[in-house]
Amino acid sequence: DFLSYIRSKRSSGYISETYSDFLEGCDELEESKEAAKEIITNCLNHIYCVAINEISEGVEKHKLSSNQLSFDDLIVNLHHALVPSAEEKKAHRKDNSALVAALQKKYKAVFIDEFQDTDKLQYEIFKTAFGTNTILFYIGDPKQSIYAWRKADIFTYFKAYKDVETIYEMNVNYRSTESMIEAMNQFFLPEEDFDTFYFENEEDKIIYKNVESPKNNQNGAFVSGEEKVIPISINVQPNKTKIQQEVVARVIDLLDNKEYRLNNRQIKPSDIGILVRNKKDGFRIKNALSKFHIPAVTVTDAKVLQSEEAKEVLYVLEAMLDNTFNKINRALLSSFTGYKTLNILSLNTEKASALFKKYKTSWEINGVYEPLNLFISDFGVQKHLLELNTENGERIITNLYQLLELLFKTESIKNLSPAELIDWLKRAIEEEDAPGDELEQRIENDEEAVKIVTIHSSKGLQYPIVLAPYLDLLTFTEFDDCSYRDEETSEYISALKSQLDETQTEVYLKQLEQENR
Repeated sequence: DFLSYIRSKRSSGYISETYSDFLEGCDELEESKEAAKEIITNCLNHIYCVAINEISEGVEKHKLSSNQLSFDDLIVNLHHALVPSAEEKKAHRKDNSALVAALQKKYKAVFIDEFQDTDKLQYEIFKTAFGTNTILFYIGDPKQSIYAWRKADIFTYFKAYKDVETIYEMNVNYRSTESMIEAMNQFFLPEEDFDTFYFENEEDKIIYKNVESPKNNQNGAFVSGEEKVIPISINVQPNKTKIQQEVVARVIDLLDNKEYRLNNRQIKPSDIGILVRNKKDGFRIKNALSKFHIPAVTVTDAKVLQSEEAKEVLYVLEAMLDNTFNKINRALLSSFTGYKTLNILSLNTEKASALFKKYKTSWEINGVYEPLNLFISDFGVQKHLLELNTENGERIITNLYQLLELLFKTESIKNLSPAELIDWLKRAIEEEDAPGDELEQRIENDEEAVKIVTIHSSKGLQYPIVLAPYLDLLTFTEFDDCSYRDEETSEYISALKSQLDETQTEVYLKQLEQENR
């Protein structure tokens, strides 16, 4: 305590003179601590590096012995077969002509859409396999390169732009009104000394080119009374709560104000799309809209097996198979029933046990579809979720029925016993990257609702009126890990922010700003 007090008062002339030896000792101790911390960090990093290499080799051996390929393997293996490394080029070792000839024989013309979302390996595959003797089109827009977190590389786009012989521009927007197109051109127009996409003095950069409206643009105008509504309006608020309130107020105004007309009719909820940065923000806005009885749905590419409902269905199935009271209690403490601890305490245990035994018998005879439907009926799941105005009730019931279908389909195709089906569901919940469109969450109700969608899953969709809250473009994130592209080697580096030196931090923040814009 004495030392702490002296250190806190070290700016005082009296303290710094009287206790200079103590203060020097404290400074030396701090330096020693920092040096020790650096040594420990370096040791740990070395261990991590060795571990990653060893685990990677183990994974490769396992896949080889099991005859398995991941999606990445398909790309990496083809790249390895087609594209010679620097050493192979020098030694003239790799002859891939037979593979190139076979690919060109199979595909006479190749069109790669959304090209801005490809990476370096994919581009080198396309160029090597189809760069000669084949009709090859790269179709893309650098302004839509928003998947860096999935390895998409804007610099690959720049390289392809330089490499190709002919460039065709598709600069007509057939979706938007003429006034909206003019407003966007004005919005993105770079001012003097201001680079819109923050590439500054780099050799390669995104340059905004004016977009054209088609002649006799038939897209209907958005009007208030007799006046056209300004196509873009920007609203600044001090925090997320205020932004959320403003979004709700704007939606209410759009739906209630009889002066607003779209294509000569009143605005419907389905005319409005709300783009958010992440799913949490989307759910917050949806809940805020639901308080004013405004129908809204979240359009998300989230996997239904990663939803909370998947775990709750697992608990129900486990209780059917093993009718112990703790399993039954866990199955009933869920969003499906709305049961709380008090409900469980007052539960007729004999009746509940009899029901779950009945479900087990039904499952063993008729498969999983029937007992889950009986559970839904016996415990009034639909009534609880839909009629009692449960928050997110429609989302939960949609996920429940989608899971029911998925379990029935899996059980039928794989011919699984109840225990095997439970085991399959457990593994599927743990496996976050399970492929398959049928695993994606469905929209929870009819089309007549405001659509809330993340920016990353909104590509290709269109809404007559769009609200885009939370576009604050912050480069601060709470995560300590980060990834950035090394400008000399073009390799992507993953690190902890604390490990970056001043120059690396500058590069990382610059690339994050580019990505945001």
